[in-house]
Amino acid sequence: MHDEYDAAGFTAPSPMEGHGAYNRSSHVQAAGLAAAIPLLRLAAETAPLAPAPEPIVIADYGASEGHNSLIPMREAISELRQRVGTSRAISVVHTDLPSNDFSALFEALESDPDSYIRGASRRHSPLPSADRSTSNFSPPTA
Repeated sequence: MHDEYDAAGFTAPSPMEGHGAYNRSSHVQAAGLAAAIPLLRLAAETAPLAPAPEPIVIADYGASEGHNSLIPMREAISELRQRVGTSRAISVVHTDLPSNDFSALFEALESDPDSYIRGASRRHSPLPSADRSTSNFSPPTA
């Protein structure tokens, strides 16, 4: 097999296998990430926020198939909810390369026990309302 090169002459990244393969085989990465969770919580606790009713946006760069993003996003959302309550919109934006298997990411959001949307009731729109005063997801009920 030969290397592929991009327009600048750099080795181009090869596409991921997809179909949940990264989620099934990324336990080492998840273990390394665990030590950073307290730092993420601290950032969510102390980061300056735009005044209400502006939404809070969390960017997840390099989300891959999502599994390793779920606990960090859940922890950040939890900390932010303590700061701002339940009526303010919090949006999570997962990004990755166009070749990423986003369907595996959406499946993880729906079915993974660590998902930050598990136990939450989704509203009709995946986007905040026009006045940005409501959350995409209702908080779980006890």
